[in-house]
Amino acid sequence: MLQHDEEGSAGVVVNRSSDISSLDLDIPGWALAARVRDGGPVATNSILALAEDPDVVRLPDELGGPGVRLVDLEKDDEPDSSERLQIFVGYAGWGAGQLVSEISRDDWHVVTGQPHDLFSPEPEVLWSQVLRRQPDPTRLWSTLPELPATN
Repeated sequence: MLQHDEEGSAGVVVNRSSDISSLDLDIPGWALAARVRDGGPVATNSILALAEDPDVVRLPDELGGPGVRLVDLEKDDEPDSSERLQIFVGYAGWGAGQLVSEISRDDWHVVTGQPHDLFSPEPEVLWSQVLRRQPDPTRLWSTLPELPATN
């Protein structure tokens, strides 16, 4: 989650890989080694970059999470070599009050991620890995088959 206020909410989907290569994007040369992920269904012509930055200290419930910062690819210099970079094409967005309403209906599992989740080399299994770290009953969702109808 990158933004959440009275005007709406925005974030990136972290568990979807992309068919797009960094070479296909208009990004600085220093960012070409970053993995590219499908960030969501909104503004699929936009590019967001997040970097691992141990100097960013946040409480676990703050937006972006501890150890992660947004990188402005047009203005920022190359991150330190100790920082990992993740590129997202598109983002996920909700209108004013929409996400709060969905959460109040229990449409979402709200859990705290870890900075390393963002950089997982296997985004397709990240959802179940994060759920496995949660207490019961949320942990049980990790055991569902990918397509429950085929169970």
